[in-house]
Amino acid sequence: MEWTKTSDGLWRIQEGSEPGIGIAFLFLGWVVFTVIGAVMFTLFSIIRVGKGNRGFARDSVNMKDFAAYFAWVQWLTLLFYLLVWMQAPDALDGTSGSSLDLVLPYIPHLIMLGTGMMWFRGRLSTLGFYSVAWKRWLWAVGVVILLYVGVFYLLDAVVTEPVAKGLSLELNSWREDSISQGVSQAREQGWISVTGQVLMLGLIGPVAEELVFRGVLFSLLSRRLGKIAAVIITALLFALFHVDVAFLASLFVLGLLLGGLRAAFGSIWIPILFHVVNNTVSVVMDLWG
Repeated sequence: MEWTKTSDGLWRIQEGSEPGIGIAFLFLGWVVFTVIGAVMFTLFSIIRVGKGNRGFARDSVNMKDFAAYFAWVQWLTLLFYLLVWMQAPDALDGTSGSSLDLVLPYIPHLIMLGTGMMWFRGRLSTLGFYSVAWKRWLWAVGVVILLYVGVFYLLDAVVTEPVAKGLSLELNSWREDSISQGVSQAREQGWISVTGQVLMLGLIGPVAEELVFRGVLFSLLSRRLGKIAAVIITALLFALFHVDVAFLASLFVLGLLLGGLRAAFGSIWIPILFHVVNNTVSVVMDLWG
């Protein structure tokens, strides 16, 4: 990210155009470290399969689950992008001009979701994936609607704008701009691309993120530190995950709401519902705006 001072005296944060030599070496070091760690993890996993998965709890999420899940996500993501880099390097910076430009940014979400479904198969209830009584669902839907209306009308005025003003930040989000550009590109390519964007942004993305933050992380942290700490920590990690400094405070508040829904209702389906509604409405507004 690049920080530049505008003529209004505000800090504008945008995606960097050319990385410096220091960043390049850091990236190279990260790749080498990740590859070595991934290879070692794969070898140990093969050995463990032969001995049986001892040490992995069936009724809860423990540290071994946490480490194994995120190691697989990291390894599979790196492997996928290395293959893309070898076959279609232009697609990595969104300049290939094909539908691949629209799909690639969401591959990590597919990997997070798929890995979670596989690793926790047969025990997804430990992540909060369990049914809710219909009366409780009615109550949950009402709460979600009220919270979303509050977020839609109040979040920017009460949180986003005051924090940005206090920190002299320009309310310009390269992440949001990138998403809007992707939606516009999909609209130009036709209804198939539009449908794909709605599914990726409005459904797959929210489900994958909730599986990670309100599923794996919340289940582990609430068991060790309690629900309140789990709500706060997962909200902070959720905000940092989106790498959007100007909207960090509002993302943190959204994380608190999502974590609060998970803590209050128990089932992860409730924060998923809120997240899906929030993202889908944003995508539809981009499509018709």
